[in-house]
Amino acid sequence: MNRTQARDAGVRWYIPDTVCRLCGLYALRRTHGGKCRGCDITPNMDPREVAVIMGAPWYFPLNACTSCGKKALRLVKTGKCLGC
Repeated sequence: MNRTQARDAGVRWYIPDTVCRLCGLYALRRTHGGKCRGCDITPNMDPREVAVIMGAPWYFPLNACTSCGKKALRLVKTGKCLGC
């Protein structure tokens, strides 16, 4: 769902298709104003640490999975790759 679709659906936050150009994270963004929630968190943190702080169940890793070679979502609790 992109920003326009989220706004039309009445949703306050959405997950973008690209990383934030300021903090470099795949983080929630507001539909009104487009503010990235990741910019409020220190950009030098590991994506998993950011996901824990944000309470997200999934995160986008910086590196590809060692098992399947994909750069796919991973579970915060276990680190299991969605691509596997």
